[in-house]
Amino acid sequence: MLRIGPCALFPMPVRLSSHNFTPRLRGQSNNGRSGTQANICRTNRFAHFNKSRSAAFRSFGSSAARTALKASLEETWSNPNGDVLTELLPGSLWAAQRPFVWNGIDVGGKMGVVRLADGGLWVHSPVELDEALKQELESLGPVRCIVSPNFEHVKYAAQWIDAFPEAAAYACPGLAAMKPDISFTNTVGEGEAETDAAWLGEFEVAFFNCERNPFTGKSFFNEVVFFHKPTRTVFVTDVFWNYPAEAVPLQTLAWKQGMDKVYLPFYRNLMLRGRQLEYRSLVDKVLDWNFDHILPCHGTFITTGSSDGGKDPHEILSQHLLQGKPQTGVLT
Repeated sequence: MLRIGPCALFPMPVRLSSHNFTPRLRGQSNNGRSGTQANICRTNRFAHFNKSRSAAFRSFGSSAARTALKASLEETWSNPNGDVLTELLPGSLWAAQRPFVWNGIDVGGKMGVVRLADGGLWVHSPVELDEALKQELESLGPVRCIVSPNFEHVKYAAQWIDAFPEAAAYACPGLAAMKPDISFTNTVGEGEAETDAAWLGEFEVAFFNCERNPFTGKSFFNEVVFFHKPTRTVFVTDVFWNYPAEAVPLQTLAWKQGMDKVYLPFYRNLMLRGRQLEYRSLVDKVLDWNFDHILPCHGTFITTGSSDGGKDPHEILSQHLLQGKPQTGVLT
C-alpha cells in the first residue's frame, strides 16, 4: 500500500529504523569509532549498565537506587535531563522521553503514562522498553493498559504486550486487522468495543478517521486522541506537534520546517479534502474538553501558565488544528 506522509515528503538517501537509537550513559561518546563500531559499543555498554543497575536494585531496593534511574540516559534535546521517566504532574502523569530517530534525525518521541484511579498505569504510545524503564514503571504500579493510538506508533506494542501479559492492549480502529501478529485485546475509539474498557470512564476520546491518503483513498493515521479527565491532559500523537526552534540540532530544525511548511498544508489541503466538516466537528469536540495540559508525542509538554509564549493550551491546539498555524515548543 502506498503510504504518503511526513517521511515520504522529506526523503533521505538512507532509510533507517524509525526508532533506531540505543541509549548511552551520560558522557559517553563514539571515541572516533565508525558508526557500526560505535553502535556495538553503545549496545554493549548499555547492556552492562542495565545488568549493573538490576544488581543495584536487588541489593538495595531503595530510593537511592531508584533516584539513580531518574537521570541515567544520555542527555539529548528530546530528553534534556537524561531521565528514564519524567514526572510531569506529581503522582499522576509521567513521560518517557526518547530520541525518535528517522534517517539520522532526532525528531523526538514521548510516551505518556497515567496513574488510573485503581492505582494501575495507562501507557500511551509505547517507546522501546528496557530494564530501567520497566523497573521505574513497576515502582509506580502495575501496567494495566497499553494503547497504540494510531497506525504509525505501533513498533513496540508487541514488546510491551509480551513484557506485561496481564495488561490489556488496545489498538486504534483498523490496527488489529493491519497487524494480526500483534495480540491486541480490543479496539478503542469507536463503536461498542469502548464499553469493554473500564478505564475509559476516566477518559474522553476523539477518533480522527477523516484523513485519507490522497493517492489510495485509504486511512493514513486513524488516530485516537485521548483526554484524561482527572489530570486534565490531552494526549496527541501525530495530528499535533510543537517541535522547539531553539537548542535543537540543525537537522531537527530542518525537520520542523518541513513539517510546519510542507506537511501541515499537505495534510489540511489534500488529506482532509472533502472531509473538512467532519474534521471540524472532531476538533470542536477536543476543544470542548476542559484540559489544562497537552502531551504530544512529538514536541514539548504544554501546561497552563507554562512557556510557549504564555498561550493557553486551548489556543495552542486551536491555532494548529483549525487555523493551520504551526506551533513551537519551548525546552525547559
